[in-house]
Amino acid sequence: MRKNLTIGIVIILLVNMVVIWVTSSPGEADSYGDYPPPGTGNWVITTETYVGNETIYLNGNLIIQNGGILTFRNTTLKLNVSSDGQYYIEVQSGGSMRILDLDGDNLTTNDASWITSNNTNYGFNFWVRDGAQFEMRNSNLTECGYFWFGVPDREGLFIETDNAIIDHSLLYNNYKGVTTYGSDAIVSNNTIEWSGHTGILARAWSNGTIENNIIISSNSYGIRVDGVDNTKRWSSNPLIRGNLILNTGRGTSTANAIHIQDYSSPRIIGNEIVNYTEDGIYFGEWCQATVEDTLIDADGGYYGIVGSVPRTVKLINCTIKNAKTLDVLGGTSYFIFTNTS
Repeated sequence: MRKNLTIGIVIILLVNMVVIWVTSSPGEADSYGDYPPPGTGNWVITTETYVGNETIYLNGNLIIQNGGILTFRNTTLKLNVSSDGQYYIEVQSGGSMRILDLDGDNLTTNDASWITSNNTNYGFNFWVRDGAQFEMRNSNLTECGYFWFGVPDREGLFIETDNAIIDHSLLYNNYKGVTTYGSDAIVSNNTIEWSGHTGILARAWSNGTIENNIIISSNSYGIRVDGVDNTKRWSSNPLIRGNLILNTGRGTSTANAIHIQDYSSPRIIGNEIVNYTEDGIYFGEWCQATVEDTLIDADGGYYGIVGSVPRTVKLINCTIKNAKTLDVLGGTSYFIFTNTS
C-alpha cells in the first residue's frame, strides 16, 4: 500500500503542471528524413525520420507507412483541427513511431515531447494499427479523442498492436486516455488525468499490462476491461497491478473505479482505489478473477465490490472500507475470501 498518499499526489500534480506548459527546452533543431512537413496536406513518413527540438503546426494528417520510422525528441506537434476528427495520426502496419524526451530521464520535465490539438475545443484521432510499433516515454498527450457514441477508435489513443509501450507519460484531458484493442501493450508509470470517459480501456482479447499508473478524475471509469464486443465474447485478461485510482466520477451518479465487463478474467493486484461515485470494482457475468493486496476506500461511493453473477472472484488480503451500503454486493457464493475485511 502507498504511504504519504496526499503528499505524493500533490507532488505529482505539480510536476504534471510543469510538463504540460513547458513545451520545449532551448536546443538547436536537429531533424532529417521526411522533414519538414508540408504547409498544407498530409505528412507522410516513408523512411527513417528524426525530429528534435521542434514545434510543428500540422494542417493535415500524419501517416507513418510500412517501413517508415518517426522519432520525436523534445518536439511539440499541434494538429490544427477546427472540428472533432478533422485530422488524425495513423501508424500503419510495418510503421514505427517513438515519442520521447531528450535525455531519457523521467525526472526532468522541460524536454518532453507533446502531441496535442491546437484548439482545445476539438479532438483528433490517433491510431496505432496491428503490426505497427509504438513507444511513448516521458512525454505528453492531450486533447485526443472525442465522444462518438462508444466507437473506440474515435475516442482517444487507439492501439491494436502488441508492440506498444506507454511509460512515464502524462495523458491529460483526452476523452479516453488509452484504448488497447486486441493488444498486449504495456501501459505503465503514467499519470492519466481528467479523461472525459475512461482512463484505460482494454478490449477484445487485450492481455497486456496496466501497471503503476495514477488515474485521477476519470468521468466514468478509471480502468475498464471489456470481454464482450457487440455480439462476440472476446475475453480480455490483463494484469492490473499497482495502480492508484482517485476521484472516479467527478460527481456523476454512476462511475466505477475498475469495471470488469462480462467474460473477462484479469489479475488485480496491489491497487489502491479511493473516492468514486458507484462501485470500487465491478464484475460482470462469468468473470473469473483474482483481487489481491488491494485497498478500496469508498469515501463517497456506495459499494466496495459488486458482482453481477460472476463465475468466481477470489479476494486475498484486501481491505474494503467506508462503503455506504454493502462492502460486497452480488451474493457471497460468487466470492472466495482470504484475509479480507
